[in-house]
Amino acid sequence: MKPHYSRIFKLMVQFVIWYLCLSIRNSYPQDRVRVFINLDFNKVAPEKTTGYLNLEDSLWKPIQQEHIREGGLAGWNVFRVWFSGTDSRYNYIVKEVYNKFGDMAYDYGEDVIQKVHPGIHEEKLMQDTYNAREIAEAQSAVRLAMLRPAMKKEPSRYVLVNYLNIKKSNEAQFEKNVLEIAMPALEDRMGNGFNSGWDLFKVVVPGGDSVPYQYISFEYLDSMEQVVKPGGEDASKGFEPGKLYRTELWERVNYLAGD
Repeated sequence: MKPHYSRIFKLMVQFVIWYLCLSIRNSYPQDRVRVFINLDFNKVAPEKTTGYLNLEDSLWKPIQQEHIREGGLAGWNVFRVWFSGTDSRYNYIVKEVYNKFGDMAYDYGEDVIQKVHPGIHEEKLMQDTYNAREIAEAQSAVRLAMLRPAMKKEPSRYVLVNYLNIKKSNEAQFEKNVLEIAMPALEDRMGNGFNSGWDLFKVVVPGGDSVPYQYISFEYLDSMEQVVKPGGEDASKGFEPGKLYRTELWERVNYLAGD
């Protein structure tokens, strides 16, 4: 679900992303690679899981479909985080995708909700949403690089997510290594059936020394066989100098327009 940023916060997000876009390098046209995402890390109690998933599917999905139709949103995804116990900070992720950084400030409210769900008011919808889940944290990020098979149409079911803690002084070298070393290895893995695509995002909000990671990589996998299938070129050298902060496995449980 879209975070309700203040106007000042939205302008800050847009400025930071605009600045980052000046230095993005990749092997695809800019309008394809340079997308922006909001991530909501949600905590859902076990007894509320069915209700939460129903709320995302029956109430929020049609609203997000209208946002896509109007051009304010490019994609919407709901993921379940595997192996998260009851003491985990979050167990579901909502990922919103935008083609332009200006679209992240796209406003919607009662008019759109009433258009999609006549008789359901924003206050009631938001209260039901708050009752179904808690947002543990939220982030905005910009994509720096991507790989996709030429004929890829449907989004992958699983995503192997790596959170990377890179020192500020090493960021330029890290991004250079990713483009020159890791991406060819990841492309080899993709060509040999070890993955079905890959993205690298840089976190832009929140920022600062207190943030435990600055980059997030997504390796897309179509089946559990790909998750456990070893082999292909080793891409790990391309991620030096850096430190792996955390790895997670996400399962896509709902989506509109994929990644």
